[in-house]
Amino acid sequence: MMVLIEMSNRVVSLLILFFLFANYAYALNPSSQAPNFKLLNSSGTYTKLSDYKGKVVVLEWFNEYCPFVTKYYHSGFMQYIQKEVKKDKDVVWLTIVSSGENRQGYYHTPEEAQSRIKKLGMNVDHILLDKKGDVAISYDAKVTPHIYIIDREGIIRYTGSVDSINSLSIDHINRAKNFIVSGVKSVVAGKKPHPSKTKPLGCMIKFRFGIEGTNIY
Repeated sequence: MMVLIEMSNRVVSLLILFFLFANYAYALNPSSQAPNFKLLNSSGTYTKLSDYKGKVVVLEWFNEYCPFVTKYYHSGFMQYIQKEVKKDKDVVWLTIVSSGENRQGYYHTPEEAQSRIKKLGMNVDHILLDKKGDVAISYDAKVTPHIYIIDREGIIRYTGSVDSINSLSIDHINRAKNFIVSGVKSVVAGKKPHPSKTKPLGCMIKFRFGIEGTNIY
């Protein structure tokens, strides 16, 4: 009986994995239309991507306990990037948490998310709670941090990593090529970023289904 239960659990896990990666097969690329969404935000109201048509939007997938994320936030570098790009009033920064309930990085309430904005000194418009992971899957977001830059017409112009060095060392931040600041400046100016797509570097999103594959992507 125990063997049958274990086999059944494995079959269910494989089916979940199949459907998860079936969704990932339709990866969004630069020049793709950004999927609209509606998510509860850290102010206790709802945010839709379509609310920001005419703005340049940065989406940042976030898990405060991921070592890649802590590298950028504990050094103050991510807050600096946010402040720099938001000097332009047409730029909006939305941070998305797709961790599932009882998973690392999950926020139970908007108040909990808002407290993290204050604690970390984040220069973001909102933290958005994607508790079911549906928005992450629709964007093919795999890791934290995973960055998307969307133009005024709702077209994805950049997807990928924060910078060019795959490292957990704070010392490497200033040696790396940063893709966000240059990417946002290009999109604000109506130009295409170069590069427009890079491999996202970070920790796998802690989805509610409990399937990450490996901890580090």
